[in-house]
Amino acid sequence: MSVIIKRILGSMLILLGLSGIVLPILPGWVFIFAGIYFISPRRHESIKKWLIKTFKIRGNVT
Repeated sequence: MSVIIKRILGSMLILLGLSGIVLPILPGWVFIFAGIYFISPRRHESIKKWLIKTFKIRGNVT
């Protein structure tokens, strides 16, 4: 997948996630997290570690 397509897809997912924060039907954080993964995979790992540490998540997290 080319870098341009990943950035476009990531941006669209983040916008969808932001609308999900306003609309109660969509789970906004899921789309924002997926968008960050497509735009910057390294940042995705650091955010994932922060979420696991903050919310004390145990078990297998993908």
